[in-house]
Amino acid sequence: MNLKKILLAQTAKEKNAHAYLVFGKLKPDELIKIFKVSVADLFIIDENPIKISKIRELIKWSALKPHSSEKKLTIILNIENMSLDAASSLLKLLEEPPKGNVIILQSTRKERILPTILSRCQVIYETEKQDESDDFNLIEDFVSAEDIAKKSIVNRFILANKLAESPNLKEILNLYEKEFRSKMLIGQDTKEILKAITRARSLLLSNISVKLLLENLFILF
Repeated sequence: MNLKKILLAQTAKEKNAHAYLVFGKLKPDELIKIFKVSVADLFIIDENPIKISKIRELIKWSALKPHSSEKKLTIILNIENMSLDAASSLLKLLEEPPKGNVIILQSTRKERILPTILSRCQVIYETEKQDESDDFNLIEDFVSAEDIAKKSIVNRFILANKLAESPNLKEILNLYEKEFRSKMLIGQDTKEILKAITRARSLLLSNISVKLLLENLFILF
């Protein structure tokens, strides 16, 4: 999943989450460019350990209005290094974030993060790949949902007939799920399509016609 893609799409639609928790590498310079924040509206914490005094300083800073940017940006790196007191204090900020603040947390150790912090952030698993289409190209016979949407109904049915015989069908459905979950993260309503993909995958082992199953699914694309 590509953090930059998600943030750019959400920012364009003004649908940013108030807080993100990113598992993987993070490039602060890239985030600064995305949100177009000045130095005065940027707060970065990169310490070990992260003490409660630093989080208290952050809370006071967050309460102030942006100085010269539309938003204030907080980046906290390696939050698994946060003391329990500091984590509890940060939780209060995440529960009631001041307007105009975006908080981005980064970690590589999910098991070290409080579940209450996880539940208050949009969680993103960042990979080193710059384009998720690289994953899609690994599966033979895969045609992206975006490309299917451009096809006529007749051509969608032809593709359904072809993929019904594919030994990679389960993996292909998994990729469709991944594709539509990524779309959901940038604000598109894909709940019904995701339900249909889950239903199609569960019916693969039944006596239902796989071709008919895929035809009904591709109509939704």
